[in-house]
Amino acid sequence: MTTISRLTAAFTVVLAVFVLFTAGAEGQGSAESDRAALEALYNATGGQNWEENDGWLTEEPLSHWSGVTTDLDGRVSSLFLPSNNLTGEIPRELGSLFNLLNLTLAHNNLTGEIPRELGTLFNLEELLLSDNHLTGGIPRELGTLTNLERLQLFSNNLTGEIPRELGSLTNLEYLSLSSNNLTGEIPRELGSLTNLLILSSNNNNLTGEIPREIGSLTNLGSLYLQENNLTGEVPRELGSLTNLERLFLNNNNLTGEIPRELGSLTNLEILRLNFNNLTGEIPRELAMFDATINPQQNGVILPVEGEDTVDSDRTALEALYDATGGPNWNNSRNWKTDAPLSEWEGVLTDANGVWAIRLDDNHLTGSLPRELGGLVNLVELFLPNNNLTGQIPRELGSLSNLRTIALLRNNLTGGIPRELGSLSGLTHLSLYDNNLTGEMPRELGSLSNLEALNLHNNNLTGGIPRELGNLSNLESLRLNNNNLTGQIPRELARFEETINPQQNGVILPIEGDGT
Repeated sequence: MTTISRLTAAFTVVLAVFVLFTAGAEGQGSAESDRAALEALYNATGGQNWEENDGWLTEEPLSHWSGVTTDLDGRVSSLFLPSNNLTGEIPRELGSLFNLLNLTLAHNNLTGEIPRELGTLFNLEELLLSDNHLTGGIPRELGTLTNLERLQLFSNNLTGEIPRELGSLTNLEYLSLSSNNLTGEIPRELGSLTNLLILSSNNNNLTGEIPREIGSLTNLGSLYLQENNLTGEVPRELGSLTNLERLFLNNNNLTGEIPRELGSLTNLEILRLNFNNLTGEIPRELAMFDATINPQQNGVILPVEGEDTVDSDRTALEALYDATGGPNWNNSRNWKTDAPLSEWEGVLTDANGVWAIRLDDNHLTGSLPRELGGLVNLVELFLPNNNLTGQIPRELGSLSNLRTIALLRNNLTGGIPRELGSLSGLTHLSLYDNNLTGEMPRELGSLSNLEALNLHNNNLTGGIPRELGNLSNLESLRLNNNNLTGQIPRELARFEETINPQQNGVILPIEGDGT
């Protein structure tokens, strides 16, 4: 073969590949094919009866059709029609909307099965079909939607097993399959969804054990598996879910002991294990969840491991009672009696002693006693809506386990103790609606875990400490209605609206703002 022949042959191959590629690209449809798919949706789901159908079936650009968003090429990129009275079945033609990123048809009256053709929407990032009347199984073809970030199919009548193929959706952040009629086991493959933030499959008929592989989902914040027929033990591996805030496993047939490893979940806010067949003791690290672990389905009340009463706690509580007019409280049930401290009104205990005092709106008067500094295991001090006077005890700064101080809506005076800056675990400090004076302590800038700092409606003076800008976890900062001066540190500019207006009418400028 001559050189020219070889070049001719090579060019022919390249041309053939180009033709095939072009044909494939053309097979992805056009704006007109998108229009046809939307018309099919309208006709199949009673479009004339939709709540919002402006522009539909007109010659207007698709972007002018209610709930439709298009990209620069005029292709449909989002279809957002929740709560719009859609009825009937989802047409298969939607599978031709190849540029679709968001498909939201939740809260309608859709019936029939989920079309397998939706598995061709390779660019899809959100598929929201919840709260309808869809039947049949979850199509395995959805496992090909590798760009999917949110899959919500809850509150339908779906049946069959959870497809293992969903374990291929590695970009998935939200998987909600609850309130259906799903059966079978939870696929171990879901343990590959390392970006998952919420896994919800409660209120189904799932059986088998909870896969240990779920313990690999280190970004998971919520796990809802309650109200199924799950068996076996609670996996120890769940103790590796360091970001977990909510764990619902109640109303199953789980057996065995509660893993001690769950006690390492420092972000856990809700743990529900009640109505299972668990045995043994509640690990002392989980004693704060005693009320939502018991009662058990078989009537066995699990004891808290090593539970006892600390005499020093009793002494501190008696001092609080005496100093704040205990006999005149609205409710002082069992205070200063021989009853266990856990039975004293507003007192919560665990194996280590008192961990919470909750006496809101209970007509406490007088000053808080220094003896509160003896409650070394105290996590929450919640005394809002009372008539407390005097100063905040400096001794509270020694309670290293404190996470919440809520003394709002009292008549407290004096300054905010600098010692509170030592509470490295504190997440919420609410002292608003008092008569506090003086400057805000710079030491509060050391509260690296603080999420909410609410000091509004006091008589605080001076400038806003720049150190508060170091609080990277801060979500709420309210300083309005004080007598502050100076400028708002630029690091706190995002809280401008809740820092101003000031009580004296002075609006603080943002540091370095030229306006």
